[in-house]
Amino acid sequence: MIAEFKPTGRVALALSAMLLVVLCCFTFTRAAEKPKDAPSAEKTEGTLDRERRGRNAEPPAGLAVLESQLERMNANGREAQEKADTLRRALGISEVLPEGESLVEVGNSLIFNPESVRQLESERIRLEGEYRGLQALLTLLKARSQGELQSMLNVAFPDELLTSRLKARSECEQKLANLSSNSARIILR
Repeated sequence: MIAEFKPTGRVALALSAMLLVVLCCFTFTRAAEKPKDAPSAEKTEGTLDRERRGRNAEPPAGLAVLESQLERMNANGREAQEKADTLRRALGISEVLPEGESLVEVGNSLIFNPESVRQLESERIRLEGEYRGLQALLTLLKARSQGELQSMLNVAFPDELLTSRLKARSECEQKLANLSSNSARIILR
């Protein structure tokens, strides 16, 4: 076995040695670098401020690109908010939460919870429908004569007391008519 051993080639040995030398150079030169010292006592606050302002005087080009992207995003957000407001008005959805707050942020300080708001909205819609129906009925009844109203009222809202009073009234009117005709005959004779 030892007889079959071949020594490492000269090229491989030279490359390994060169790699080791380069690695040592980089390591030792990097370790020898001194860290930057704190500003010396010679520099006052005024000179430091001037240096900082000088560096920040011209914003980098990347900042301008970011600002333009921010403006575009804000414009898109405003358009989306306007569209949401338009749809909310068109669909009759009320705004319960203050601008910019979510239900989680508001917590228990919210006077109406969403379920009670839905119930109030449905009740409001029902009452508006009932009001419109009664308003239409009133307009219809105002257009009728008194005789038609009596017959319609008795049919539309049946009530025993009302029916008996209307019957008594018609009987009294009939008696009055008979008495008027009898008294007219007596006077004419």
